[in-house]
Amino acid sequence: WGGTVQFNFSTIDELVFTTVPHEVEHLYQGEFLAGRTVFTPGWWIEGDATFYEMSDRGDVWTYVNNKVQSGDLPVLLQGDGPTTSGVDALDGYYIGFTFFAWVDEKWGIDMHRKIMNLLAEDIAFTTAVEQATGMSINELESEWRVWLGAPAVVPTLIPTWTPVPMPLFVTPTPQQ
Repeated sequence: WGGTVQFNFSTIDELVFTTVPHEVEHLYQGEFLAGRTVFTPGWWIEGDATFYEMSDRGDVWTYVNNKVQSGDLPVLLQGDGPTTSGVDALDGYYIGFTFFAWVDEKWGIDMHRKIMNLLAEDIAFTTAVEQATGMSINELESEWRVWLGAPAVVPTLIPTWTPVPMPLFVTPTPQQ
């Protein structure tokens, strides 16, 4: 559809410098990634949009720094990454933003476009990020974590349990 309707009860500065650039980026995502059928994490979508906001971002850095200092920085590049809903919804927005800030500082804005181009080709998310950067997901996550001031060791996610298939039961043959 290419449009957005929102009620905004904040200041005009908040609207102009934060909300509008954020939502315009979502329109860009919708157009650019329209043919995508494979999973793209919510933190990527919201962190990307937050990256284009023009506020001072002091609250973002404070929020993420508190996560780092308390040892609560979630795993970013494995599984679904930080959530963008519920009580921890800011994790996806703010922690996702820091990844874009790190990518921009390390490689420049062209890397962002390079990754988005690969995503637009419907390449799997982690494959696109690894291909564009030339680094493995573990290397990327570790370096990004150190940049934030967190330990380099990426926490191990608990694997999702998959039930073992039950063998077909064979009815015993009565002995004769």
